[in-house]
Parts: sequence; structure tokens; C-alpha cells
Amino acid sequence: MELLYIYIKQYKSISKIGINLSNEFKFQFDENENELIVSRAEHYISEFFGANITNLTAIIGENGAGKTTVLRYIIECLSGGIHNHHDENSIVVFRKGTQIFYFSTREININLSSGISKLKRVLNTEDIKYSAITIFLSNTFDPTSYYTNDYLHGQLGETKNLSSQYLLYADYQNRTGEDAFRTNLTYEQRFSAFAAEEMIRMVRLLRWVGQKEAKGVPFPVNPPSYLNISLIFNENEEYKSILKKLQNASESYFNVRKSERNKFLINAFIASISYILNEIKFIVGEDIIKSTHESVPKRVLNYLNTHKYRDTTDKNSIVPEIHDIFYSILREDEYGILNKTISAIQGFLEGLDKFVHGRNINVLRESSLISIELPKANKKDLENLIEEYYEAKGISSYVDFFFSHSPGTNSSLSSGEYALLLIFSRLNSVKIDSKNPFIILIDEAELALHPQWQKQFIYHFVDFIETRFTNHKVQIILTAHSPFILSDLPSNCIVLLKKKDGKTIISDSLQSVKETFGANIHELFTDAFFLQDGLMGEFSRKKISDLIHEIREENRISLEDFESKFKNRIEIIGEQFLKAKILELVAEKSDVQLIDRIIDRRNSEIEVLRQIRNRKKDD
Repeated sequence: MELLYIYIKQYKSISKIGINLSNEFKFQFDENENELIVSRAEHYISEFFGANITNLTAIIGENGAGKTTVLRYIIECLSGGIHNHHDENSIVVFRKGTQIFYFSTREININLSSGISKLKRVLNTEDIKYSAITIFLSNTFDPTSYYTNDYLHGQLGETKNLSSQYLLYADYQNRTGEDAFRTNLTYEQRFSAFAAEEMIRMVRLLRWVGQKEAKGVPFPVNPPSYLNISLIFNENEEYKSILKKLQNASESYFNVRKSERNKFLINAFIASISYILNEIKFIVGEDIIKSTHESVPKRVLNYLNTHKYRDTTDKNSIVPEIHDIFYSILREDEYGILNKTISAIQGFLEGLDKFVHGRNINVLRESSLISIELPKANKKDLENLIEEYYEAKGISSYVDFFFSHSPGTNSSLSSGEYALLLIFSRLNSVKIDSKNPFIILIDEAELALHPQWQKQFIYHFVDFIETRFTNHKVQIILTAHSPFILSDLPSNCIVLLKKKDGKTIISDSLQSVKETFGANIHELFTDAFFLQDGLMGEFSRKKISDLIHEIREENRISLEDFESKFKNRIEIIGEQFLKAKILELVAEKSDVQLIDRIIDRRNSEIEVLRQIRNRKKDD
């Protein structure tokens, strides 16, 4: 199914607007004549975005114009969610195969241009609801009421909801099987589940990418190949001495001179003990709890000095023996103060052990960091390790997980890289149970992306969709603010929303250009649709405006006044024409001495131009 047109009679703050979602047809509903006019769009190109992408529409508009509201209306139309909008006079036009259908609760007149086949009316929204798999994706966190239906009532009917708000709740249920929407869950429980699932989604994406690239199918963006795990040690001077003794005793006890992998596990063991010590500063007024935490390194040191352990090789793990050391501490902990903390540490070290002694693992930087080559890692073990990491309180205090493009570095991905990969990873996580077409709806697609990536987003995104969902027809509808998105789309693939007299209206085209595809980005920026007062930042505009006002207020400007009050403020202006005009304004109020200074400056600029001209003549 492909959604072609929606007429919104009344929905929240939007009324009487028609949204064209087809690049092949143009629809216009005349409210007064009760007539839907259908014509062919100019310059239609079949399979323009890809063999399996039926269309891509961008809903672009000013802040508050209603982009997200339109997207939610579409979601409700497609999903038949629990709380329907009850817009009884709405019109929905969609295509299944070669037949175009329309849904309307009332009789309407259909006016077709020549060559367009007759539209068939349907009376049941179920025909819309079950004809496509609807996917809603949003990276924004919407601080809406806890009880808002968008996020707490399942998947919005048949929609697969991939919004951050929804996943924050649903990921807990996915992991535990418990009701995620009850109110007594803590923030930590929700966040840990969400963070773990988000990382697992990214790992699965990157593993899939690695497999595709191994077969010669490149991924549209440069994906990180490694998950680095770095150890964090307590920097408290008070504990440095005992931790150093513990380090030396552990290495001697386990005899790990030839085993970098076991050295890493020892360092993880020491880091976990430093975490236990670090917890002391968060304990208020409980001397017995403080003393129990503080005694841990001494008890471990005593164990290492009074027990013997057989020699180990690279193939043998030291983690079972570390477990025994921890058990000896727990036996002396008569109040069970350390039970949960040590149990969490043991579970995580066990998962870590599987990786340290697996293949494709690099141990680096004095055995305090390991790099896991994602495409070659054991999927189940890696996902279990991530779950252990987020499940246990405090692990993030002594271990850091981060994706990287190279092994052995603390350089993580930028927030923009994460934002881009999250879009792909969430879509990649969708379970496909049928061959129904997809309708993908994305809110604020370019959010957190660098302008260079905004420029590349459509190119990479359609490439990913075409590769990942080869066997499905896909329609894409997204909202955006960016003129970079606009320049990648023909004008018949764009819905422009504006606010006029407090109402949302549809604008057919930009004021300065009729065609958007391949349009100059500066022209799109300077169009009043995006910026009402030019390209200059508001802070600089105000500063320059104040400068001009001050100059105009002066009766006379001496050389001394110019040097102390105006020179530096003029020199930092990057727009040369504007700078020259301000200097002319200064000259009008200056004495001869200052005018000579300005002339000298202009002569220097002219001399530079002469040199360039002469060089070109010689060439």
C-alpha cells in the first residue's frame, strides 16, 4: 500500500488542509464544492528513490507549524490506535497494487484528469490499517504526560513504535516479560533496560553491516568496527597504596607474566574493588557499612598471601579463582552488606571472561582496555555481556563501553554518529513477519546531525532502505527543518507548512525558487520560509546593529576614539562589504588623521588585489 493523500478537516490545532504524499498525482479537495480534484504531477519519475521505494515525502515547516501533529494524524489513520481522532470528515486516498482507493464517511465528487483510472471508495478503515506495516521513529524525548496515549497504549494499533519515549518503557518489558507500564518501576530500571537494548540494537546493526561489507555490499556511512571496553580505576590518593599492593600480589598469585588477557581480567578485578571503595563516599552515617567496604582490599590481600594457585596459561581463565576470592569475603560478611554488589561484579566478570579468551580480541594499553571486533564477535555472548553491564548497579563506575572506529583508543563516536546509527539500528531491529509494504514515518530526521551529514542523509538513508528491505515496497514520510533535506527532493515530494493568523496552511512552493531539487543551499536558506531576516546569527546581528547605532550617535570620531571604541569591533566582522560600509560611516565623522588611516588600509587591500592580478597576467 502507498498513502497518496490525506485531507484533515479538524485535528488538534489543524483544520481544513490537504497533505499530498504522492509524487505521481496531485490531489486538491474543494470544501465548498465537496469535490476531490485529481491530476498528474509534473515531472514524475518512476523509481526515482530506488527500485523498492515508492516515494519519499518531506513535511517541512516553521517551528510550531504542525509538522509533528500531521505525522501523528497519519499514524492514527494508519494504525487505528485505541484513541482514534474521530475526524469524521477526513479523506484518505491510498493505492494497493494498481488500484487507487479513497476512504470517506460522506459522499464526495471525484474530478479526474484524463488518463487517471477511477478511484474506488472503501468504507472501513481496516482496509487501510492492515495493508501496510507502519513504522514510527523519533529520536527526540518528548516530556509528555505519563498517560499520553501515544506512548503508553501499545504500538499505536498496528504501528511499530520506535520512538525514544515508547522504547524507554517497552524495552523493560522486552527484557523481563514484566508489565513495563506500571508506575512503580524506578527510573534506573527503565533507563538500564533502554540503554542495554539500544546498545544491543546497534551491535546487531554493526554485525549485519560487517557481514554485508564482507560480501562486497558497502554500508552508506562509515560504521565503527569495534566495541571497546575500558577499565576505570579509583583515583583517590587514600586508596592508591593498598590497590597497588593488591595489583602486585594478584599478578604474582596468578603468575600471569605471559598472559595479557588474564592481566586484563586482573585489572578488571582490581577496578571492581576500587569501585567498592569508591562507594564509601556515598554512605552516610553507617560505620559498619563503611568498615565492611573498607576491609575488602585487606581481606583480598590476606587471601592472596595465604593461599596458593597453580600456574596458568593463556588458555586457562582466572575468573573461577576470582570468584573463590570473593566468596571468601562474603563468608566473613555476616550482615550480607556486600551480597548484591559482589554478585553483580561476579556476573559481569564471567561474561567478560568469555570475550577475553575468545577470538578476535585485542588487549591494549597496559592491559586496561580490550577491543572487540564486532563482525566476528560471538553474538549471544556479546549481548549477554551488554545486558550484565546495564543490569548491575555500579558497573559503569569501573568499566566503560564505547564504540570506536579503531582498536586501542579512547576515541568514541560523536553524538551525531550515534544519532545517525540509532536511526539505522532501530529500523534494522524491526521484525518482519509478512511481505506487506512498509510506511516509515520519521520525526525530525536530521536532529543532532552535522550539516555535512544533513546534506548526505537522504542519499544514505534511501541506500540503507533499499538494501535492508529489498523484498518490501517502502514509502517514507519524514519531518525536517533542514534546507539540506529540501535540496535533495523534487518540489512535488515536499509539503511546506506555515502559520498564518494562528492557523496552519500549506504553501505550494518556496518564495524564491519553484524547484527545490539540486537548488543552491544558500538560496534555500535565505528564502523567507526558513529565515525571515537573512543568514546572520542573531547575536552578531544585534552587536553590529548596536555598533552602527553608536557610530551614528557620535558627533565626531577621533583616531583615539576609533582605536579604543570601534576598531576591534569592526575588524572582527567577517562580511567584507558590511565592514567597508561601516568604515565609510566612521570616515564621515572622522578627522583627516583617521581618514588617512582608513585610506592606508584600503590601499593595502588594493595592493593585494594588484599582486593577484599581475600574477594571473603572468600565468
